[in-house]
Amino acid sequence: MAEGLSGLSESMMKFSPQMDSGGLNRQGGAAAGGGMQEGTAFAQAEEASAQKLQQFMEQVKQGFGAYAGIARASASDYLNADQSGQQTIAKTQDLSPLKSSAPVHPSLLFPSAGGN
Repeated sequence: MAEGLSGLSESMMKFSPQMDSGGLNRQGGAAAGGGMQEGTAFAQAEEASAQKLQQFMEQVKQGFGAYAGIARASASDYLNADQSGQQTIAKTQDLSPLKSSAPVHPSLLFPSAGGN
């Protein structure tokens, strides 16, 4: 069984996916088909498809940015919770009767020491 959580908060803070748009930055559409009647319709369809693909890729970039923000926020939450847990444990240890200067009856510390 795990002793606790072990997140890679440093990696989460650095997470920043990048997307290469590759060949989407092109100039113009296809040739008009060499005089074929269907060539113009094909070129128009290709241009419309390229525009829709470009819009989709922009949405993906925005999604990557949002996902990176979520990863960084999660890392921050993780680190804050870790620090809060450490502080709680430290406070609990400070309140421990074993560290207290006030006298404590042995039967409270070690129940078998006080007799039956």
